Amino acid sequence: MTIYCHLSPEERAVIMIERNNNSSLRTIARILNRSASTISRELKRNRANKNSIYCARSAGQQYDSRREACVKPTKLVFGTYLYQIIKKCLLNKQWSPEQISVTMKRGYAEQKNMQISHETIYRCIYAHPKGELKKRMVSALRRKKSKRGPRGSKSINYSSVKVNDDQFIHCRPEEIKERKVAGHWEGDLITGSKNQSCIGTLVERATAYLILSEMKRKPALNLRVGFEKK
Repeated sequence: MTIYCHLSPEERAVIMIERNNNSSLRTIARILNRSASTISRELKRNRANKNSIYCARSAGQQYDSRREACVKPTKLVFGTYLYQIIKKCLLNKQWSPEQISVTMKRGYAEQKNMQISHETIYRCIYAHPKGELKKRMVSALRRKKSKRGPRGSKSINYSSVKVNDDQFIHCRPEEIKERKVAGHWEGDLITGSKNQSCIGTLVERATAYLILSEMKRKPALNLRVGFEKK
């Protein structure tokens, strides 16, 4: 089964530069190791009209808006009446998420907004920020895993890379997240066909200014040397 990956900000920046250079769709597709139809759809979706100039920044904003519009709102929100019931059943009554889900469906048969699946309860528990409340919720479960993931996944309980809480993307300041202040960069690596070539990209989040750096190989040392030349 083929898994489709959405275009990144760096790839949109490459599309913008190449279109300004009058490159064809197939040429851009070869550079990004994408299909020509992907490039064509990107240009059709994210331009005001077919005669307007493609802008990577506005294209990314349109993409983000569409993604936000299609995301289903979270049903179990911290502080709501439903959340308080779930919390009481979990901590005080020591019920499992499956028991809570079945009980809620029976007790609130006519109120769909009060019915919730056990998977939603599990996701809420493990999505909680680290703290005493999360420890109590996890310890109340029959299987007290520190993490939760797909069956057979090696990353369910352990991780070889330890990251501090303040290093996660969702913890970055609002001015960086909303692209309000210039000076914050994102890096990525674009590989060619059969990984025979690669290009490092640096994109300034606020202005979408792009820097390309040719890399000899993919190892971390080569990437660092390539970026240092810029």
